[in-house]
Amino acid sequence: MEEKKCSCQTGTVIVYSCSGNANLGQACNELAQRLMERGVGRMGCLAGVGGHVPNMVLSAQSADEVIVLDGCQMGCALKIIEHAEAKASFHLVATDLGLAKKNGKRWSEDEVKVLDEELTRLRRSRNGFVRIE
Repeated sequence: MEEKKCSCQTGTVIVYSCSGNANLGQACNELAQRLMERGVGRMGCLAGVGGHVPNMVLSAQSADEVIVLDGCQMGCALKIIEHAEAKASFHLVATDLGLAKKNGKRWSEDEVKVLDEELTRLRRSRNGFVRIE
């Protein structure tokens, strides 16, 4: 039997994002990409975790910080992470911030900005995080 190995490293921050068909799922995905580009963390494969790919599940379970971004109250991303017995350090739901879900529509820069600012506020309040530009 093949040994399971975590694909994460010490101090790892992994961002898991909704990428549903509505504007807010796509805004969450855009934010996850930007966080990765800024060096805040890396994007995790939510489909791989949901598909029970051993190394991806182990990475989610072993990460030092797991950020979960959901577009709406259905909370699909968080449900996948919890089903894999991983723990979210931060969970952000776009509709809880007053943003409107619009099926089949593109995300706006303003929506991504609202999500980014709220995540920055949450992380700063918990652990002294300073946003990386």
